[in-house]
Amino acid sequence: MRRLVVLALLGGVLPAHACNVPIAYAVGEVDKRFDRSRAEFRAAVRDAARLWEEAAGRKLFEHRPGADFRINLAYGPLQEATERIQGLEKSADSLRVRIEERQDRLEAVKARFEGRARDFEAEVQELRRDRRAFEARLRKVREAGGAAPGEGKALEERRRELQERVAELQARQEDLKELQARLDRLAAETNALIERHNQQVREANERARPGREYRQGYYQRTGWGDEEITIRQYEGPRRLRFALAHELGHALGIGHVDEAGAVMHRVNEGGKSTPPSLTAADRAALREACGTGGSTGDGAREAESGFPVRRP
Repeated sequence: MRRLVVLALLGGVLPAHACNVPIAYAVGEVDKRFDRSRAEFRAAVRDAARLWEEAAGRKLFEHRPGADFRINLAYGPLQEATERIQGLEKSADSLRVRIEERQDRLEAVKARFEGRARDFEAEVQELRRDRRAFEARLRKVREAGGAAPGEGKALEERRRELQERVAELQARQEDLKELQARLDRLAAETNALIERHNQQVREANERARPGREYRQGYYQRTGWGDEEITIRQYEGPRRLRFALAHELGHALGIGHVDEAGAVMHRVNEGGKSTPPSLTAADRAALREACGTGGSTGDGAREAESGFPVRRP
């Protein structure tokens, strides 16, 4: 299944002196359903802020409990859908491993069955030849008017030997039938696992079908001067840091840049680097935002950015 890409939109008004003093922020809502503690989320914010600070060579953000600027992690249908997709992908991966194991067993049983079937057929053909030879010998004895002295005992021993071989081959035929039944069961179970796997892949692809967009997170600034970042969806620590870094860039007054793969690119692919790193375009936009002011791209001074997620 394909990687999420994130489309960021920007709007509103920010002060030109955003970098003159550190921006005070506080961790707001951290929904427990994210399986991420408040301390872990605060550390993720700190890491994202450090990305800009290291490039700027100064402190740009300061954690201050009670600050008006709140950074939130809000759980909702978007994250629930993401976790469902991740669960389906994990389950599909697990099923794929089981399918491969079953297929290995199926091939082993099939090879064993085919080998035994070939041996069985060869012995059946050999028995048929021996029986025809025995029957031809009996006809000659009858035509001669009876068996010569000692020949009758030899013929009886041969008859018993042939009968024992028939009984042995009949037992082996039953064993082959059981092996065939086991082979059929393994094939049916493997096919059922394959269908289950394909159904989960189809469901995951449907839930994340191309063209669907929804807001992953956003930065906004109200008319009262309050600021807020809310992250509503992420797929792992790396992408959480990337989303936070993007929104913190907007808090600094940085707009979107044209360089693909940049933290502040309009189409955000969730962070290809580990950890996320600023590109040349990001650094140039930072210098402009923290310098003498002026435009930093497509709407750098606007006060609300959305983070719709789009499947490629």
